[in-house]
Amino acid sequence: MSGGEAFFEEGLKHLYSGKYEEAIKELKKAIEIEPNNGLYYTNLGVAMDYTGHPEEALSNYKTASEIEPENGGILYNFGSACLQRGKYEEAVIALRQAVEASEKNPYYSYNLGNAYFSMNKFDMALTYYSRALNIRPNDHLWNFMTGMACYNSNKYAQALKYFQKALQLKPGEAAYYYALGNVYHCMEDTKNAIIYYEKAVAINPEQADYYYYYGIVLEIEGLLDEATEAFEEALALEPKNETYKNALKAIMSKY
Repeated sequence: MSGGEAFFEEGLKHLYSGKYEEAIKELKKAIEIEPNNGLYYTNLGVAMDYTGHPEEALSNYKTASEIEPENGGILYNFGSACLQRGKYEEAVIALRQAVEASEKNPYYSYNLGNAYFSMNKFDMALTYYSRALNIRPNDHLWNFMTGMACYNSNKYAQALKYFQKALQLKPGEAAYYYALGNVYHCMEDTKNAIIYYEKAVAINPEQADYYYYYGIVLEIEGLLDEATEAFEEALALEPKNETYKNALKAIMSKY
């Protein structure tokens, strides 16, 4: 075992046991001895993240990726760190390289999809979400995000399929019922929209926008009393929301 590796192993022990400051000291010693080891910089970045030094952490992740530009894991860590910090262009570059280095790793494709989604490039997001799902088809969150990419691309029939799969994999998730309500609403199937919005508000009665959109489809169906109640619930949760105030005012004028 080299001198650098010995310090690295000691640093990992501290890192895994939550002793992050000690981990940083040992990892820095490893880097002093072997400054061209990307793995050392990546783990130093992890320790820096845990101690609340995000920019120093990112700098170490980047250095690691420059030292080992074909290491999928190192590129993934750098790209994911960029994504978390809102540096989407950098995230895309690093994560694309990670995918190219390890095409069969679904996590790399999924996070690349997330980077494109964050940039509102929904068709590109869909490409990589779909690639991830081809390898790992039964992840409820991945199906949901694929559905969101379809939804934001106005591909409602496809979105419906993915949201239904997400709900099948994780029954009782309010956000998935709400997403299905939105799709049916956009497809002008207000009866089904009502069903799913109603389930969403029953599971999570603290979400104002759930009540608001529930109220909209109830109003479309002519169920004014129920719609009024839904708008009132939304406004009770967010009393300063002008959209909710106007919706309630407009429906009250119909009585």
